[in-house]
Amino acid sequence: MERYRLSITLILTAIVVAVAPLAASAQSANVQGAIDTLLGKYKSAGQAWTGTIQNAATSLFWLLATISLGWTCVSMAIKQSDLVEIVAELCRFILFTGLFFWLLSNGPTFANGIIASLRQIGGDAAGTGQQIFPMAVLNLGMQVYQQTL
Repeated sequence: MERYRLSITLILTAIVVAVAPLAASAQSANVQGAIDTLLGKYKSAGQAWTGTIQNAATSLFWLLATISLGWTCVSMAIKQSDLVEIVAELCRFILFTGLFFWLLSNGPTFANGIIASLRQIGGDAAGTGQQIFPMAVLNLGMQVYQQTL
């Protein structure tokens, strides 16, 4: 009976040792597909939110700009400002409000450009000479790990 248990244990150990590399390679392929799928989901969700968030931010921006203009007009009335000072303050207000509205409108484009340039820099630093994506970083890490074994 003891010998029977020992032989079953050895057979099961041999099967596990033989199947483990196959399971690891299959799991690696599934991980790569899962990461690509996950990144795709985050990207599509972020693109869906961009319009909603930008509309809310634009509404808030114009509300705050109106409050700021009202405050500026009240403070200038209290100071009894002359026409030159009122025109100068109005020009300054229009320029700064326009600049910040332009930044708000083009923010998503700037963010995508910054991310793309950082990927390009990462690719150049890694020596691939191309854009590097998170999956490529994971693949490089797995290659280094396999070489160290």
